Amino acid sequence: MIRLRERRDTRIPQDQTTSKSKNCVSPTIALLLLVCVSFSSLDSSLRRNRKDDGFLSRNDAEMSALPLSTSSSENVNTVREQFHFATEKLEESLRKEYGQYYPQIFRSNYSAFFEMGEVSKERLVRRLTRKLAESLVLEKKETTFTWVTTGHSSAAGHGNLFNQSYTHTMEQMVSQVFLAVGLTFAGKNYAMGSGMCSAPEQALCMESLYGPGTDNMDVLSWDYDITDGVNTCLTALWGARGAGHPSQPTLVMLDNSMERWPLVRGLERKGIGVINALEMAEAYKGVPDYEKGENQTDLPKSLQHFVCNGTPESGLCNHKKWDTSICEKFGGQVRWHNGWKYHHLRGVILGHFMISMLKESVDHLLSLLDVSNPESVLDIVKSQDEKDREMWINSEMALPECKLDKKRGGKDLMTKMWPSLHKGNSMCSSALFPSDARLSGIVTGTPGTFGGKYDRGINEKNAVDRAQNTAEKNISMAILYCGSPYMWNHECYKEFGQKDSQDAFFVSGVKDDKVWHTKTVPNDREYRAFAKGTVASENYIMICVKDCNIGKCKELFKNMIIFVDNKKVTKLEPFGACHFLYASEGEETWVSKEDKPGQYEIAIRTSQADKIVRVQSFVIIPLHKKNT
Repeated sequence: MIRLRERRDTRIPQDQTTSKSKNCVSPTIALLLLVCVSFSSLDSSLRRNRKDDGFLSRNDAEMSALPLSTSSSENVNTVREQFHFATEKLEESLRKEYGQYYPQIFRSNYSAFFEMGEVSKERLVRRLTRKLAESLVLEKKETTFTWVTTGHSSAAGHGNLFNQSYTHTMEQMVSQVFLAVGLTFAGKNYAMGSGMCSAPEQALCMESLYGPGTDNMDVLSWDYDITDGVNTCLTALWGARGAGHPSQPTLVMLDNSMERWPLVRGLERKGIGVINALEMAEAYKGVPDYEKGENQTDLPKSLQHFVCNGTPESGLCNHKKWDTSICEKFGGQVRWHNGWKYHHLRGVILGHFMISMLKESVDHLLSLLDVSNPESVLDIVKSQDEKDREMWINSEMALPECKLDKKRGGKDLMTKMWPSLHKGNSMCSSALFPSDARLSGIVTGTPGTFGGKYDRGINEKNAVDRAQNTAEKNISMAILYCGSPYMWNHECYKEFGQKDSQDAFFVSGVKDDKVWHTKTVPNDREYRAFAKGTVASENYIMICVKDCNIGKCKELFKNMIIFVDNKKVTKLEPFGACHFLYASEGEETWVSKEDKPGQYEIAIRTSQADKIVRVQSFVIIPLHKKNT
């Protein structure tokens, strides 16, 4: 039976705040909210009796729950009709909103905005086809297609309402089209501020941050151009770790660098789908220039005061790029953060591209159903996925040509560590947020909801008091909330503002020098979630300290004493903004002593009572041993 389900989204309550912020929602998105009501009534089993509201071309009974068989051409055509109905409604609203600029923004030929090989396109279409088959053929209760955005503070949408980010805009735009064919589209904005680079922390902690399962993400996007800079080896590591994630997602680069993109593009030959989302200059070409005094009144709001001297959100336009009046105070509104109009344009272009891929997937699925039964369709696409997975597993391990500043470890360290870094089964214990491990309760034992309630940790004053009041016994490392002070102190910003927070495991000086801050890494819940068949007894251990993101960790380490399984750390080797822990110059790895290979007891204290240390992540990396 084909069942079209209501979209159940409990992840981001900002979906519910649109009515409070009408000035932030485009006419297209407003119309889509109406289409949502239309499509939620397609299945008579959805527990609501709703009258046809004029958006449907046929009544509920005709559009719902038709028996599926390969001989039923009427039923197959219904699937196609539902998809076409949804896309026609969307295109109609886009044409109305963008007028003469519609053709240059929403193109049938997407090559102006995306670089993608045929093999990568086939892999993305196949992933969507598999999701469609699972949803429409096997009546899976809920089938979700997930896009995970990773990146820096601008990618996270800092300075804007959280629901103005390009990830959220894309989700709003495409969700009802996906729902029309039985899929839920989830856009997860997991980008982070505070100078976060794509690696090593973000790359080696992917399973902790984005989930360890084979179905956690379908697309993983990179948007770290400002923070990665010339250190292209970081991008290479991000690409390798994304390729090795159990979900094996399509990797999407939002980048214009001619140095970084080839490092990820090469993964296509190793079984991975890769796409580069290019600069959007062709989309706003010819849009009236505000700086030059050209008329803005006939433009859609999302393009008004957008282009100044040919550049988006520059010059006079820089003062027109925020729309956050719903809150009295709002953080992050700086020059290098994109405003809501840039996010909106990026989001609708990404969304239109995903809809075009979905169309090809619908056609592909229906062509397969013409000649195969449903079970065979799933077998076909899964076997092709498995071949790609084997291609990746068996691919060569050479480090591609890239750059890494000597202060961040240098190319020699990267070359030496590459076999262990790019395919080893790392286990990460991270305090960073957002994080699947924190939301699921793996880190603290307390589950939560993204955009809702979760264990936020404690503030610095309480953390210091907790440590100073401890005597004659060790104390566990508490999670310290390190997000925006606006988030902690202003209810409006807490609801509508940024969601990321570079939280940390807290260590402070204690008057009693016998007291240590301790942590089991990974904890038992993390071990159950992340330990795989390749778990090893001998590992590298890496820590990522918050102050190192902004280059302030040199003095800190002079006051920091670390023990691993009662053995003292004597050297910290920099790698990116993180550090490897060495027992000595010749002892770079650690052999775990407990019954769980790769699990360690780590103890830290500072030599001065007024010093604090904030460790964002601990990472266990198996030593790669060459086959003999």
